[in-house]
Amino acid sequence: MFRKACDVAGRFTRPVIMTVQTIDGQIGAGIGAFVVINADGWAVTAAHVANDAIQREKDAEEVARFDDRMTELRSEVPNKQVALRRKYDKDLADAMRGRGPLLRRAGLMWCDPAVTVALDHTFIPADLMICKFDNIERLEVEVFPKFKRPQGLLPGTSLVRAGYPFNEAKCNFDPVREEFVNETQVPTLFAIEGILARKLDISDPSGENVAHWIETSSPGLMGQSGGPIMDADGTIFAIQSNTVCLDLQFNAISKDANGEYKERQFLNVGRGISSETLEMMFAKYGVEAEWVD
Repeated sequence: MFRKACDVAGRFTRPVIMTVQTIDGQIGAGIGAFVVINADGWAVTAAHVANDAIQREKDAEEVARFDDRMTELRSEVPNKQVALRRKYDKDLADAMRGRGPLLRRAGLMWCDPAVTVALDHTFIPADLMICKFDNIERLEVEVFPKFKRPQGLLPGTSLVRAGYPFNEAKCNFDPVREEFVNETQVPTLFAIEGILARKLDISDPSGENVAHWIETSSPGLMGQSGGPIMDADGTIFAIQSNTVCLDLQFNAISKDANGEYKERQFLNVGRGISSETLEMMFAKYGVEAEWVD
């Protein structure tokens, strides 16, 4: 049923690798997706793919203080610098308990190292980011997506989402060039189907910024964030954002070696940034896209 949609999605959906280096030098990577909108280089993804880069900016002052203190320690007691570094790092970790280690570096790799962001716009209430790339031709996108007009978002419609779950993201850091090196094997698209279960309008605490969402009867998977949610023709209804657990308000009885116990039951539904919000953002920033009713 979704063979055409998956084929179409592969023409304009690409992986983005999120990279981090923590204050103790550890390297980490994750994977998401983005959709190339047009030949001008515009693309759309979930805003949270940039969370680590934002956190790195917040951590910069504390990391600088750490580096200054380590310089002092090395000059004071060179033969004890390793032990002192560990102690100081532990003190920092204790102070930051609950949020993880400070980030020294973070970045985004948009499928090809030559592809860089010239400008970007975010709408945080909807977890949406649109950006314009330089060197877009390096992505070799020749077929661009069609987006569903908001009035066509009808509950009960069969949908499929595509992205890059179950692909291991891997990178390293080159200290000479001072940049991350992507070592991820070419990821493959993974699709999962469901139906459009309902539409939601959610405003922020001010009540001024309204985000339009859809929820599907199947969950979104890690690695699909920023990827398309489409109908059988490959028309985009939404951009995948997150998965929420809806309480079914009953328990199931399970058994193990210790006897019976109750387990609360939940329905995991995928939540996507509706084309109603996409249409608003595209119009606001002059992004041309193809729309269908």
